[in-house]
Amino acid sequence: MTIELWMLIGSTVLLFVLTMGQQLQLDLTLGAKYALSNRTEPKTIDGIAGRIDRAIMNLRENLLLFGPVVLVLAVAGISTGLSQTGAIVFFIARIIHAITYIAGVILIRSLAWFTGIIGIGMMLSSLFAGQ
Repeated sequence: MTIELWMLIGSTVLLFVLTMGQQLQLDLTLGAKYALSNRTEPKTIDGIAGRIDRAIMNLRENLLLFGPVVLVLAVAGISTGLSQTGAIVFFIARIIHAITYIAGVILIRSLAWFTGIIGIGMMLSSLFAGQ
C-alpha cells in the first residue's frame, strides 16, 4: 500500500478520534440524555465542544479534496516523492489543525489549514505530471 493511502487511512482515524472526542464532550457539556437523543431541538454548542464540532466539519471538507486525489493516484499507479511528501504534509497539517482548533489558537490553525491545501497541491502536481 502506498504512503498516500496510509495517510488517507491516518486522516480517517483522525476523524474517528475527533468524532469520539466530540461525543464525550457532548456528554460532559449537555448531558448523556441530549447526546443520545434524536436532537430534534438543536442546541448551541459553545466552547471546546463547538470547536471540536467545527474541526470535524473542516476535516470532512478537506477529506473531500484529499481522498479523491489519493484514490486517483492509486488507480493511476502514481506514487512519487512529491505525492508522498504532499500526503504526509496534509496529514501532519490536519493533526496540527485539529489540535489548534480545539485549543482556540487562531493563527497557527489557519497556517495548518493552508499547509494541508499545499500538500494536496503537491499531490495534484505529481498527478498532472503523470509520474
